[in-house]
Amino acid sequence: RSDSSLECLREITRMLPDTDIEFVSFNYKKDKGVTLRGTAGSDDLAYDFFETLTTSKLFERLKDQSVNSKVTKGVRRAIFSANLELKSEGGGR
Repeated sequence: RSDSSLECLREITRMLPDTDIEFVSFNYKKDKGVTLRGTAGSDDLAYDFFETLTTSKLFERLKDQSVNSKVTKGVRRAIFSANLELKSEGGGR
């Protein structure tokens, strides 16, 4: 199935840039979408990743995205979260 949790994870990791981004959590809800949380080396890296995710043919839209900065042990990280809505099948299953 193209909207399974495994396919969603595969799509997100396929779109993951070769930069400093780490996932903290991946929550899948059948017929709804994915909530993704993680960290990035900078705010710009997180926003660039969001922009890339909007090009996916699997997801309808990206919503409720947020990026905040946190300094831990002198290291600044961008903490991000976003919801990715699945595209509707448009006629039942």
